[in-house]
Amino acid sequence: MLKFIQQKSWIEFLAFFLGTLGLLLWLAPVTLASVLEFLKVFIIAAGVFLAQRFREITVMEMVGFLLVVGAATLGAIRFYYRLRTTPRYVGVHCPRCGSKLRRKHRTSRDFLVDRFLPVYRYRCCNRECGWEGLRVKALEDGVPLKSRSRK
Repeated sequence: MLKFIQQKSWIEFLAFFLGTLGLLLWLAPVTLASVLEFLKVFIIAAGVFLAQRFREITVMEMVGFLLVVGAATLGAIRFYYRLRTTPRYVGVHCPRCGSKLRRKHRTSRDFLVDRFLPVYRYRCCNRECGWEGLRVKALEDGVPLKSRSRK
């Protein structure tokens, strides 16, 4: 269990969040009813603000928004394509020593990444190297990929 805690960085954020929440609940004289009332007022005020803002949108603001969304979409598509076709991320050789890689079971975090970008977890066959990490699955559109090996 201690090794798991030492290896996972998200545990630090969870501990900080839980500690801060604990201090607020312990030291602040609030009740659950007052917190719920604050959330209710905040959500209603945010809804009123957003409704008023949507009524005041001009055509130029809408065009600007669509241009920004379009540019971001094109950038994301290009980034996705580059990740899936760059030999540095797709190759089947170790990025450290150039040895062959062996597939390994994925973690739950890898499955989360896999929702957006198809990845596999690999481990270097060279026991002295010990590299382990994710590699991106190559596109199947006929793009030839040459992996750089350091043999």
